[in-house]
Amino acid sequence: TAKEIYDLLLRLKKNRQVTSVVVTHDVTGARKFADEFAVLDQGRIVACGAHDELTRSDNQLVRELIAGSET
Repeated sequence: TAKEIYDLLLRLKKNRQVTSVVVTHDVTGARKFADEFAVLDQGRIVACGAHDELTRSDNQLVRELIAGSET
């Protein structure tokens, strides 16, 4: 399940200092283990940063995506 994958990534990050790149639309799940996010639109990076930084983005798409993870 997605939860098992996120838990595994979190354990790897904590126990082995593993860095990973995860491509997902599940911002809520990714918040459990991600320090930073890159938001893509039409294949282009439109914003990068920590979750809290992205909530203040000038880009409406970014703000809507991040806001959807806070419910």
